[in-house]
Amino acid sequence: MKKFLLISICLILNLNVFAGEKKQKLTSQESEVFKAMQTEMNRNLQDLKMDKFARPYYIAYKIIPETRYLFNASQGVLMQDKKTYNPDYEVQVRVGSPKEDNSYFDPTVWLPKETNNFFALNYEGVSKFLWQTTDIVYKNSLAELTEKQAYKKNKHIAQQYDDFSFYPPQEHFDTITEPVIDQKYWQEVAKKTSAKGALPEFEDFMTAININFAPSYFLTSRGSKYLQDKYSINITFTAQGRLEDGLEFNLNKSLTYVDFKDVPSLQELEKEAEVFAKEVLALQKAKKVDSYIGPVLLQGAQAAKLMKVLSREISFTKHIASNNDYSYYDGVFADKLGLKIFSSGFDVIDDPLRKTFDKQKLAGYYEIDEEGVKAEKIQVIENGFLKDLPFTASLTKNNSKSNGHARSYYGYTTVVARPSNLILLPHKTIAQEDFLNTFKKFCLEQGLKACPIISATDGEIFYGFMVDAKTGAKTPVYGENPAFNTRSLRDIKYASNQMQVYNEMNRGGGFSIITPDLILDNGEINQSKKQPARKPLVKRP
Repeated sequence: MKKFLLISICLILNLNVFAGEKKQKLTSQESEVFKAMQTEMNRNLQDLKMDKFARPYYIAYKIIPETRYLFNASQGVLMQDKKTYNPDYEVQVRVGSPKEDNSYFDPTVWLPKETNNFFALNYEGVSKFLWQTTDIVYKNSLAELTEKQAYKKNKHIAQQYDDFSFYPPQEHFDTITEPVIDQKYWQEVAKKTSAKGALPEFEDFMTAININFAPSYFLTSRGSKYLQDKYSINITFTAQGRLEDGLEFNLNKSLTYVDFKDVPSLQELEKEAEVFAKEVLALQKAKKVDSYIGPVLLQGAQAAKLMKVLSREISFTKHIASNNDYSYYDGVFADKLGLKIFSSGFDVIDDPLRKTFDKQKLAGYYEIDEEGVKAEKIQVIENGFLKDLPFTASLTKNNSKSNGHARSYYGYTTVVARPSNLILLPHKTIAQEDFLNTFKKFCLEQGLKACPIISATDGEIFYGFMVDAKTGAKTPVYGENPAFNTRSLRDIKYASNQMQVYNEMNRGGGFSIITPDLILDNGEINQSKKQPARKPLVKRP
């Protein structure tokens, strides 16, 4: 009878793994990499033990054999053309028990560098590297657990929640297709787009193209496994120069795509560079703005920066403790479920399973998270109220289960809860062509003669225009970057009907924000305290 039950359970688990999904046949190299990962995992689970301390009860490996192509040009001249191989990795080792382990306590901000992370993508190379790295991470994990237990004994912690919970294993396999990079074409893109800013008004105008091919091999000791195809193509235009008062600026426009099909043609990219150059030229006459409180219009990427405030504060939903009680990036909204944290008339969802938006591929798409749990779509905001948060398999007061949002965070050995594809959904929108008129009218209703548009930022400085509320005349200005905070999310008044995708790629995984231009009810701007530099004594050549 017991044997029958065991077979039944195994069949159920297998159905969960493969239900509705055809398993992709792996190439010989891919199979070799997974074989090395599995062999080292088995060896370490069985043999990795120091003195009287316990063996690991959970291990997860992630191997990222990244190939990077760089093409840089300055004012029409190619400056760099380079291909590099930069293999990366993530190793999780949990010691203790699911009830209490080494996670979420004073995480290693940088993984130890005792090992050389340059390894060949074959059985021998992966095996040797994981052997070295697992040993180091295990010893660090033991130290973390010892410190965590001592910390908890010295503190009055009324409620405690399990550090880990297990889920049925998941598998997902992409077909990995390494891109064929046309070197001459990308050289032309870099040269021709940077030539659009070869103007006497700029000290430099550059194009940097960074193409990353970074598939991910992932394996856990609980049986979850994935192979994910990942590309990113980032094209950044940078204009350097000085305002008329001598203030130095370094403004850029970044375009990130995760599919070569989404990348505009050379002619379209030249147009993008030309438009950007003209926008910066218009800002070059900017004057220092007076301090201001009132309506603010956020254009393009500036609206996405505001949405990053929400992204940051719904992340890190499990408190990461430390001996000195320092808080490591605790999400402000982690304990505010059910409260109104956003403007009425807006919803926000986070959907890691969404592959595209308006036919453009999203950087935040994934099927299985970094704990081997199936990803889920969540309703973050409903009519301004916080309805749900990203959660991991590490339990908290607000989550009794994971919703598949465990993601790596650069430099941390602990995975954390983070969003993926964050989409702002206004209940009502204004046509893009009418948006400026709406802003002017709103400005007049507030009893103001002019209100600011923020269109670019450079470190601590913003650049934009003061718009005359009656005539629509635009005066270029600059000032101290507005300090967007959680209050700013409740100040969103209007949204345009033109949604834009803003992709980002980083070691912790891709992330996308989809948002239209936004008008804030009550933004605060201060004069810049940065002093202009003395202009060069000799005229530029």
